[in-house]
This record gives sequence, structure tokens and C-alpha cells, in this order.
Amino acid sequence: MSPPVPHTRSAGEGAPDLRWSGLTHIGRYRPNNEDAFLALKFDGHDVNHLGKTGQASLRDADFVFAVSDGMGGAKSGEFASRIAVDRITRLLPRSFRLSAAGMAGGFTEVLSELITAIHADLEKLGSSYSECAGMGATLSLCWFRPQWMYFGHVGDSRIYFLPKAGGLTQVTHDHSHVGWLRRKGELNEREARTHPRRNALQQSLGAGTQFFEPQIGAVAYGPGDRFLICSDGLVDGLWDRQIEEIIRGNPSGADSPGVAQRLVEYAVQNSGRDNTTALVVDVPQGPAAAAGGAAATLVFVYGTLKRGGSNHRHMDGQAFVGTARTAPGFALYELEGYPGMVAKPGAPEGVTGEVWSVDGRCLAELDELEGVPQGLYAREAVPLEAPFSDRRVEAYLYLKDVAGRRALGHTWKQ
Repeated sequence: MSPPVPHTRSAGEGAPDLRWSGLTHIGRYRPNNEDAFLALKFDGHDVNHLGKTGQASLRDADFVFAVSDGMGGAKSGEFASRIAVDRITRLLPRSFRLSAAGMAGGFTEVLSELITAIHADLEKLGSSYSECAGMGATLSLCWFRPQWMYFGHVGDSRIYFLPKAGGLTQVTHDHSHVGWLRRKGELNEREARTHPRRNALQQSLGAGTQFFEPQIGAVAYGPGDRFLICSDGLVDGLWDRQIEEIIRGNPSGADSPGVAQRLVEYAVQNSGRDNTTALVVDVPQGPAAAAGGAAATLVFVYGTLKRGGSNHRHMDGQAFVGTARTAPGFALYELEGYPGMVAKPGAPEGVTGEVWSVDGRCLAELDELEGVPQGLYAREAVPLEAPFSDRRVEAYLYLKDVAGRRALGHTWKQ
């Protein structure tokens, strides 16, 4: 497994606190609870399971929160969701330790390989034991590092993002035909909730899923932002506007162990037809959060700034996020020595580079490289393919050595 290079956490570096609360409920009609959730803290040495509520700092460790909804006959669904969260506990911290040993990779590879491994385990159990035939599970996982939440997802459990400025965004896709129709704009929320095939999944962990493509992505966060991870039982009992009203009913940073409890209680009261789970993660506004300094910036590097390149030293101490490809039809171009991106039908697959999360010092250093004789760089926004397609990424592109050139109105530094 190729994990991300951790962002260096120095003793003087500020890091935000996280506050969380979680609860699962069997519902009013089910004989057993097939939902499971996980709260985990890990670093290069220890792995700690966390309680249903708590608060801790990201200064010295990473945090993972996940919800899994099992499915299958007898108690195999309950078994499947527990296997999913157990495998996270075993495999993801190992990635952290490997990264400390210098094995470089990106979060996309880590989460994709993790979820694929869980899928393979459930498929093997399902084919080996008759009582486990058809066993499967959903999984929605949030991996918190300073300033970034990386997520992996399969199924119809959900991750919601509630930014400080207001609003509620469903980060994950429902891997169902109804979810696909909703994303296309052919169904509204009311129509999706009453559709006869709303519970028919196209993707899950195990369950004989043949087409398997986990959704992987990242969300930048700051003080006052909140996240909700939940099973479909919660969605069945609450409309999106109700979810937002309940969560925002508690000010960010307030003592809020009851947020998940209120969400679950209201959902079970309104429906209760399914197991119901909610896990709320809050980034409080307070001294710890304010001390973090400027937010990190995503940059796309190409050429000598990439790992192994002659100028890669400028990326020292920064966090490698993953490999990335420019959006279809966009490729590098050069006009009198000026590098940049342009729509080019002859290059439908774009070009491949690397995405890094960099701090203000590194960003300023990269800006100083622009146009110097040691290597021509240019900074501009670049369109990338998923999972970076919805994020603004600044590009630093290298083509060749130049000296004293003028192009496209830009005066190169001497």
C-alpha cells in the first residue's frame, strides 16, 4: 500500500481540534442492528479506539471516522459491517507507519487499496461459507489530517459537509440507480425518497458486486465547519433541511455530545424502518483552531518539481496528495518559452503530474521560481480529473530553461 507522505507536524505548529459525537440505533422494526461506526486515532506508534463522544487535537495524530451498513441474510449483514470497520483499524494505521519509513504515495491510492481489500475479504467470505452468501456492506470513511478531510465511499451511506458560511452539501454519491437519476437532475429529493428502487444498490462491498469503483476525494475544512457521516436509515427519517437545522442548532465549538443523539432520535421517530446511525464531526472555533495559520493550497506540479526531479527539493516538508491528470482535452503548451495549459483536441487524455498540499512558505518559494533561468515555471489554475475536479488547483509547470524572455505580456525575472 502506498500511503501519503504526512505533512510535517512541528512542535510549534498549530493544529485544529476535532469534536465528535456518534450514535447507532436498531430502529423500530429490525431484529438486529447491521450498522456499525468507527472513531479512531492513530500515529506512527499507536492505534486508539475512541468513545462515542470526545474532543482531541490533530497536532500529533490522524483521525478516522466511518459508518458501515451491512446487508445479507440471518446475521451476515451485521457481520459484514463489523468486518469493514475492523479492516480499517488494521490496514489504515499500517499505511501511516509505512509513510514514516519513506514509502511515498497519495491518499487516493491508500483509500482505494484499503476499500478494495475490504471488498475482496467480504467476497471471499461470501463464496466460502453458505451462511455468508450475499453478504455485503456500504462504507463511508473520513480521514482527517490538518486542513484536509480525505474520504472513501461505496454504497448509499452518506457524508455531508456543512461549511461555516452555511448550507449543506452531500459529498458522496449514492451508488444506486436512483442516486444516478438524482445527480442527473431527473429526480428531486421528494421523488428520490419515494422511488420504488431507492434501496437497490449498484455498488457495495462484497455482495457479488461486479462493477466496483469506490468514490475517493478530499475536502478542505476550517474552523466552524462540520461533517456528518450517516447510514441510509437516518436519511429515510430526515429531509436534508431537517438535518441541517438540527446540526446548526448547536453552535460550532459548543459542548455538543447530543447532536448525533438528536439526529438519530428524530429520524427513528419519523421513520425507524431501518437501523439508523449518525456520526457528527465538528471543527470548533477557538484558540486551538485559530492558531493553525494560513490554509494549505493544492498545487499541480509537472516536470522537475515532481518526485525524483532536479527541483523537487522545493517540495520538502510538504504533503504529497496523489497523482493527477489534467482534464480531457487539456495539455501543456509552449509559446515562445511560456508554459501553460490549453484545450487541445489532439491530446484527449491530458497529461499526468502530481498534486501536493503546500503551506504559504512553499507557495512563496514556488512563485519565486517563475521565469528564472534555472527553469521556466508558470502558475495558473488547472482543470484536473476526479477526485480533484471540484477543487481549485494551482499549477506549476516546467518545460525548459530560458533566460530574459517576454511572452504573453509576462516579464520574466532576471
